[in-house]
Amino acid sequence: MYQEWTCGSGVKHKALIPEHIAKFVRIIGEDDTASLLLNFGGATSYFAARPEKISALREILSVEKIQLLAEHFGGRVERVPLGNAFIARHMRSKGTSIQEIARKLHVSDVSVRDILRNGRKGVKDTSDAPKKVRR
Repeated sequence: MYQEWTCGSGVKHKALIPEHIAKFVRIIGEDDTASLLLNFGGATSYFAARPEKISALREILSVEKIQLLAEHFGGRVERVPLGNAFIARHMRSKGTSIQEIARKLHVSDVSVRDILRNGRKGVKDTSDAPKKVRR
């Protein structure tokens, strides 16, 4: 599964979406995945089959999308990936400026440019890869 965006000069580029993020994209779509990662990335979340009306997830996802996630994850608590590279590319594909992306992700504009540049060159991007937990 690939993600596409256009650089400032109008040239289209694409990069492979890492599998641990692609599973969310297949279930709820790219827009909702970006929103989920931006709001819950790095934290654990329980995707309930019957989400409460005051659930934090309900503020960004529809009940139907939460139920789809619940069906897929089988009532487990799941860690939502950070996905900064995915989010940066998604926002850029929607025409968001590099400066605005940097502010949303709390990174420098140089970091955003590096993320976008690495995807263009076909360099394997590991910024979204799950990290091993030290015990």
